[in-house]
Amino acid sequence: MNHTVMQIYRFRPIPGVQESDLLRQSAAVDRLLLGAEGFLYRTLARVDAQQWQDVVYWKDNEAHAAVEPLMADEAFEAWMDMLDLDTVVATKATVVSHICPSKQPLRA
Repeated sequence: MNHTVMQIYRFRPIPGVQESDLLRQSAAVDRLLLGAEGFLYRTLARVDAQQWQDVVYWKDNEAHAAVEPLMADEAFEAWMDMLDLDTVVATKATVVSHICPSKQPLRA
């Protein structure tokens, strides 16, 4: 049975990166992901004044593995250039249960 996969990234931007710049480049990554087979959705959240969390949901492991070529795209590379790579913690998890009462987007 194929299960939804979520990739969770916790990070801090490099010093000097403004929130507006981070959000603008995140939107460029969103456009890239929207064209990826098996991409379900992505959320970006501010944990605190310095730390962020990025969660990407994929249809299954096969879809998640197919994202590798996207990492060479300049939009993704520009996103990664904004992150303090020493602070990035990545976790992959298999979703075993979820509930989504509405297809309406959450409001920030």
